[in-house]
Amino acid sequence: MSYSFDERHRYNDLMGTYMTLTYDSYSIVIHNNQFMNQDHIEFPHSHDFHELYYVLDGRMVIICDGKELELEKNDILYLAPNVEHNMKTDTFYGNERFLITFEIINNKCDDSKVTALEYQIEALTTVLKNNSKYSVSKDTNDVLALIDDLCGEYLNSQHFYYLKLQGLISMILISMIQTIPVGKDVRLNDYLEYENRALLMTKFIHHNISEKITLDKMAIIFHTTPRHVNRIFKKYFNTSFNKTLIEIRLGYAKRYLVEYDYSIEKISELIGFDSVRILYKLFKEKEFMSMNEYRNKYLRKSNFG
Repeated sequence: MSYSFDERHRYNDLMGTYMTLTYDSYSIVIHNNQFMNQDHIEFPHSHDFHELYYVLDGRMVIICDGKELELEKNDILYLAPNVEHNMKTDTFYGNERFLITFEIINNKCDDSKVTALEYQIEALTTVLKNNSKYSVSKDTNDVLALIDDLCGEYLNSQHFYYLKLQGLISMILISMIQTIPVGKDVRLNDYLEYENRALLMTKFIHHNISEKITLDKMAIIFHTTPRHVNRIFKKYFNTSFNKTLIEIRLGYAKRYLVEYDYSIEKISELIGFDSVRILYKLFKEKEFMSMNEYRNKYLRKSNFG
């Protein structure tokens, strides 16, 4: 159901200010999230945060970096940090809108413990940095239903409702961001789905190289299917997931052979092989020499400079 502006505005009494969603490696700091209408006049200003508007009803005319933009119901406006903007007030435009201002802070932590969720947040920060100063998009993610859920949870105020409100704010934020264009006719969710997912998956492999990593496990972690994981790797690396995994592991094996005095058994354990025999076989097929021959050859080269 949809709520009246008076009902929505009651939400501002509790939640219209600071909130932090904290993960190991990132924090999403929401500086403001509130419902507004044409009576909330915004004069020319800028700030260091990202900003999102959702037009709930009516029309909204906003001047961004000197350009006039007219938004209608269900439009989403993204503003990058430090873009000067203000509402046009010389003509009356009735509107209701939902506003979120936020920033993403990189926390210092052990990279090896970073989760797949946080790889996606990292990709998100990259896309936002590379995006234009502002963009207008349509609600293709049914954000309005989430906003209605937000109001309903607050108005009902059942036990632990504050925790649920935080979860809904997170969903609203990401759902709005997913509509942002990152290039000509390309939206963020498409960008993450194809190009960035391949990079995120390989980064996950590097950070978990000693673990048992399978195609099925990657599909579960990245919320997709094994077939689609392979499709992503073939599209961007021109090879399958399993072949890429072997290439990465053998790359670590070569490094450990030359830079460390590890036994073959130890190297096999460090790079996630269950069987030393399989490692021997794959290494020889790739390098046309045994692991000991490789170590002796390249150690001799490094000793003689």
